[in-house]
Parts: sequence; C-alpha cells; structure tokens
Amino acid sequence: MEVMVKNKYGKNQQGENLNERTLMMDNLRIDYRAVFQEADRKVIRGKDFLLGCNFGRRGNGGWNIWHFLSVRTKKDNQILSLEVDSLPRNIYVLKKTEETGLAEIYWEGENNLAVKIQKLASLPRWFFLKIETSVPIFQVVVSAYPGETTGPPERERWCAFASQAYNLHQEAGKKAAGDDSVVLYNRYGGYQDRYGNFLVFLPEEIEDCKVKGTYGVSIELTPQKDARQLRLALGYFYDEDRDRALHDFLSSCSRQIRKTLSLLSWEVSPDLTEWKKLKEEIDKLGKEEEVRKFLEESGYEKMKSAAEEFIRENNYREMLDLTEKMQELKEKVYEKLLSSYTGK
Repeated sequence: MEVMVKNKYGKNQQGENLNERTLMMDNLRIDYRAVFQEADRKVIRGKDFLLGCNFGRRGNGGWNIWHFLSVRTKKDNQILSLEVDSLPRNIYVLKKTEETGLAEIYWEGENNLAVKIQKLASLPRWFFLKIETSVPIFQVVVSAYPGETTGPPERERWCAFASQAYNLHQEAGKKAAGDDSVVLYNRYGGYQDRYGNFLVFLPEEIEDCKVKGTYGVSIELTPQKDARQLRLALGYFYDEDRDRALHDFLSSCSRQIRKTLSLLSWEVSPDLTEWKKLKEEIDKLGKEEEVRKFLEESGYEKMKSAAEEFIRENNYREMLDLTEKMQELKEKVYEKLLSSYTGK
C-alpha cells in the first residue's frame, strides 16, 4: 500500500509562517494547514486552518475537506479543541505493507493528541481511527457533506441509525441503545442520493452520539467518562442505489466493520531498516578524516547512543525523528565532501 507524507514550511501572502502537511494512504488523503507563531509554534486562532479528509469525494461532497475531525477537552468550563492548539510534532509512517498502512498525526504540547490512521487494502472504502489523548476527552466531532453540495431539495440531509432515520432539517439524530453506526445521506435528488457517508463506533466506548446540521453534517460523539481514547471507522458509498446501500450497511456491513475495528492491532514497533541503512552509509563515509571530524562536531556518537535507548524503550516517535535527523546529517556530509573536491 502506498503511504506517503509531505511537509512544507513557508510563508503565506501576508508573510506569516505557514505549515502544510499531507498524508496519503492509498485512496485516502488528509491535508493539514495552519498559520503559526515562530517563537512557541502555537497556531494563530482565526487564521487559515485546515484538517481535511479527501475520501470518497464528489465535488465538495464527502467527508469534510476543510475540518473533518475535532477532538475536544473541557478545562475550567471551557471547551478546547486539541487539534487547533499547536502544530503537529510530526506525521509518522508506522507501517507500510501490501495489505496495511498505519500512520500517526501527533500533537505535543500542554495536552498531547495522537490520531492514528489505519487503512486496509481489502477494505478500500474504509479507514480506521484511534484517537489518544493525555487528558479526558469531552467530545469527538467528525463531519461530512453527504452527496455533492448543491441546492435544495437535492440537499435535504438525513441520517439513519439502525434504530431510526432522522430528517436533519426537522430534528437532530440520536443514538439508541444497541446502535453502533450511523449513515449520512440525501433524501432526494437525481444523483445526490447516490452518495453518502458511514461511521462505525464501539458502543462500549460511547456514552452518546448525536447528528446535527443541514449543510455540513456533524456527528458528535461523547465517550465514556474520563476516557482518553476512542476508536472509529469511517467509510462511504459512491454512485450506488441509496436504499440498497443503507440496507446493506445497517443490516450487516456495519457489524462486520465493527468487528474489524474491535480486533485491529495498533501496536507499533519502529522500522529500523532506514536507520540501519543510514548508519552504515555514514559510518563508511566517516573513514575519511575530514568527515570523521565533522561527525564528531555534529554529535553523531550521541545520536547513535540515543538510538540505542529509543530502541530499548520502543520509543517509535523519537526513533523516527532521529532517523529524519540522520538523513539530514548524511546530506550535509555529502555537501562537505563535494565542497572539498570542488574547492568551494
């Protein structure tokens, strides 16, 4: 499975610091963008912000391509969204095989937030989330625009749990006991009703679930008291008969996805392949006297010692960050060798 991360730092048209990141996993793309302060790397509220999910998209319809996920905590009677507080420390690629892709967006600050994303080649219209926080979660909100966003009546938004369907123009949708999933869709339209969004959760992790909105639709999930993690599955139907898609999902597919979600392994062990390759290459280059001195000045021995500790602790984030630094060091070594040969 293709798993790729792109990071870009630069300036916007106003000369402000801009961080853009993209995670691509097979047919899923998650885009991040934020304006931030250089000193503390805090996101500047009210500025250009994006945490979008491009998945099962038609036009602007599908999962929200602007802000699809919000993880909220409560402090001093104020609700705070953890994903907009600070820049992500990194987006980590944790696993990449023919069948499975696993990545993590990690925010580190006063409160830490890890959003792990897992994709299975056997389920191309689904991806899975595991949300982990350092503080109790007050609420998780995921949002979508079911169907392409054109005018009413084609845009009449509905949602359906196994227990009941709701016209969102008249009332909010509510989870009943035993519900483990919800589908978002359009009631009318020559083609609008052929597209929609699925969400599956684990009932034992959820205290309440409400669905609101007649343009963008938000699924508000309240986890069990003091919970610091939550698992979800997000999917869609695309250019299909709506009634058949809803029936298949609510009668059988949701249970199969729920079982997959409950059994998925999220264990992480750092892949040391790239680290070992870089270390071997730099060690060979270090036989040159000039390079050896440069490596001493660059703290190469400390980097290797730190790696041993991170491997012992299974500290995959530090290990992946260190691997990135090793790649930068290797590039600097080659630049130094090139300058010595060219005399520049």
